[in-house]
Amino acid sequence: MKYDEIMNISDIQEKEDALKKFYCEEIGIEEWLVENTEIQKIKFKDRFEYKVKGKHHRLTGPAIEFNNGTRGFYYIDGVAMSHEEWKPKATQLLREFKLKRVITEDDDI
Repeated sequence: MKYDEIMNISDIQEKEDALKKFYCEEIGIEEWLVENTEIQKIKFKDRFEYKVKGKHHRLTGPAIEFNNGTRGFYYIDGVAMSHEEWKPKATQLLREFKLKRVITEDDDI
């Protein structure tokens, strides 16, 4: 089964099982560090990849991070960008996320 076909599966458990099989057999993944189809941290022999809902995404560093120290690749919601483009957008989104969390916590009081 191809990746695009897997992403169209509506049943969460079926999608998770198909993704694990795909990554283990087709990609050669070593280890799932987060057991979740919504948020994933995947360890390969040479890199880590961070995904949200199947798209490369990370606001605190590169979404593809290499073990050998070379600069990784930056993504937000599956869109690749340079570090210079990524940094202000990631900072903005992190601030918005933290503000929403603070507002929600205040509502609970």
